[in-house]
Amino acid sequence: MADDSTAYTATLRQIKRMEEVIMKPVTIEANEKFTGSQGIFEVSGSMVMITPDVGADDYWLFRIPLENGQSIVAFPKFGTIGIGFHIEDDWNTNFPYTSDAEKIAHHIGRNRAPSSISDDDLITAIEALQKTVVKFRKG
Repeated sequence: MADDSTAYTATLRQIKRMEEVIMKPVTIEANEKFTGSQGIFEVSGSMVMITPDVGADDYWLFRIPLENGQSIVAFPKFGTIGIGFHIEDDWNTNFPYTSDAEKIAHHIGRNRAPSSISDDDLITAIEALQKTVVKFRKG
């Protein structure tokens, strides 16, 4: 039979970890230089959307700095808003903001650098960006 005190201790440990994740401050930066029209043009009455310069440092609406210059960014992408890492080894690894946060984290994980960025921090940052984008799109 399991010792109740051990189960209780494990529960307290889990609660402590949840408090650390919940209480950790998240800084969301808004790119005031971004007009929202980059990469969208009208040609002969039709809208044309192109991807921006891959090396463009300022193609983002919102970002959350993580560590060592890395951040999670939200940026316009073909009629929606994508979420991904700002610095990518594997270019174009992002998902729409409407995707499940864990699914986004798993998909963009190959660009996680530094590797010390925890799953909890990554998912917390993605969820914060998702909430910000929803508010932004509602106006």
